Amino acid sequence: MTQTNAKPQDVHSTILIERLSEGWTPEHSGWPQELMRRFACQLNATTELVETTEANQFQFMLNMNDLCLRGMNNVRCLILGAEQSTASVRKFWQNAATPGSLPFIFALSDDALKTVRENFPRDRCLTLDREEIKKLLGSAEPQRSVKQLLWQQIPRRRLDPYNLLTPAEGVMFFGRQNELARLIDEDTTSFAIAGPSRIGKTSLLKRYHQEMVRRRDPNSRHRFLISFTDCRDTSSDNVARYLAMKIAPSFKSDKITTDGLQRFLTYHAKDGPLDLLLDEVEFVCESDAFKALGAATRDGHCRLILCGKEVLLKMALNAQSVLGCRLTLTQLEPLDENAATDLILKPFEDLGFSVAEPNQLVENVLRLTGRLPYLLQFCGQKLAELAIEQNVGTISMEHVELLRWDFVTAQYFVRPLIDLADPETRLLGLSLLKNCAKEFSVSAVQELAHSIGISVTPDRALDVCNSLVINNVLTWRGGSYRIANDGLHFFASQGGYLDHALKESEKLVKARLKQ
Repeated sequence: MTQTNAKPQDVHSTILIERLSEGWTPEHSGWPQELMRRFACQLNATTELVETTEANQFQFMLNMNDLCLRGMNNVRCLILGAEQSTASVRKFWQNAATPGSLPFIFALSDDALKTVRENFPRDRCLTLDREEIKKLLGSAEPQRSVKQLLWQQIPRRRLDPYNLLTPAEGVMFFGRQNELARLIDEDTTSFAIAGPSRIGKTSLLKRYHQEMVRRRDPNSRHRFLISFTDCRDTSSDNVARYLAMKIAPSFKSDKITTDGLQRFLTYHAKDGPLDLLLDEVEFVCESDAFKALGAATRDGHCRLILCGKEVLLKMALNAQSVLGCRLTLTQLEPLDENAATDLILKPFEDLGFSVAEPNQLVENVLRLTGRLPYLLQFCGQKLAELAIEQNVGTISMEHVELLRWDFVTAQYFVRPLIDLADPETRLLGLSLLKNCAKEFSVSAVQELAHSIGISVTPDRALDVCNSLVINNVLTWRGGSYRIANDGLHFFASQGGYLDHALKESEKLVKARLKQ
C-alpha cells in the first residue's frame, strides 16, 4: 500500500539508515551527520555537534524549538550502529543522565537496541529503533509523531515542563517581545529591569543573551552575564573583585579593588564596549563599585543591563543615586493575554491532555493569577498534576475548582502578604485588598491611609505602592496600580485570614505610632 503522506526524501532516508545500521568509523561521520540534519530539519530543531572518537557512535546536541516539554533544551543525542561496547554506552549515559535531562538514543541495529535496553532505564530516555526513525522522518506530522513516542516511553510527570525554581528558557519563555526588542535594538542604552521576584527578570536577561549568541552578534565576546547571587561579601572591594573575576579571571583580577575597577573596565573595553548583564544586584548596586561602573558607562566603556528589586527601583528613580539618570527604567508587567494563554494551553497540549471548555478555563486561570508568570507556572503544574493523579486525559473546570480549595495553593497565593515586613505597608496592602480596589492612584492610597488613621505624604504613599509592587501584592499596568491578581483576595479571604491579618497589622501600627 502506498503511503500518501510520504515525502520524497523517505527513500533516501531509508537507504541512509540501513547503511548506518551496518556501522561506520569516525572518518565517515558525514553519514550520521546527515541523519542528524534530516532529523533536525523534520522537527524544526537546531543541533550542535559533539566530538566522538568511538566507531559506530555519533553524538550531538538537539534543541527542540516547538515542544513545551521538560528536557527539550540541549538534548544529548546518541546515534548507534552495529555492535556496541557496553562500557562506552554506559559512559555516555553517565554524562547525559543529569536531573531534568531526557537523552535521545537512535538505535540503528538490533545489537545496539539490545545494548541500550540492557543498560539504560526505559523511562529516562527516548529510544528510537530503526523502523521508528524511518516513520518519523517520513511523517507528515512529525511533531505529533515524536510526542506520541514520548508519551509511550516517558511518564508524564517527567515530561511536565512547568518549573517554579528556575528561569523560563527555550520554548517555555512566553511573551516579553517588546522588552526583548528594546534590549536588542537600543544597544547603547543602559537599562534597570526592576520588579518583584519571579516576574521574569532573569528569564528576560538570559533570553537576550541567548538571542545575541544565536544571531552571531560580533559583540558577544564582550558580553558577560553575571549573577551576584553567590556574592556573599557585599563590601565594595569584594564586589569589584567579584566582577573582575567574572569578566577576566586571573591573579591580577583577584587583586582588584574599587579604586582600580574603572581602569580594569577601560582596559578590557579597548576592543569595544563591554555589555554587562548583571543579575541579582539588589544588595550591591549602591556600593562604590557601582559608582565605578557608572563612570565607565559615562565614558562609553560599558553598557549595563541591571536586574534587581526595590533597591534598584529606588536607585533608578533617584537622580542623586549611584547610577541616577544613566539607566532607563523597565518595569515588567504581567504577561499579555496571548502569551499567558499559550503558557497554559501549549504545555497541556504537548503533554497529551485535551482541555474542556478552553476559553472558560483560560479566562478563570488568567483572572486567578493576574497573568503573573510564576502563578501561571504554579497553576499549570497543579492542574497537570491533578489530571495525572486522576489518570484522565482531559483538564476541565472541575480541576480549576479543586485548585481553588487546595491548601498548598492558598498558602502560595497569600505568601506575598505574609512576607511584607513593614507594618504600615502591610496594613495598607491588606486594606486595599479588603476594599476590593481594582485600580487606583497614589493619591487614592494616601486617602485610604488617612481613613485608617495613618498620615502619609505623597512620596511615602508612592514608596508604599512601589513596595507592594515589588512584593507581588500590586502590579503596575496601563498607567495605574492594581491588585496583582484575583487569587490574592480569594485565598486571603478564605478562613478569615484577611480580617485577622488586618486586626494584627492595625495593632502593630498603633503601637508604633504611640512610641
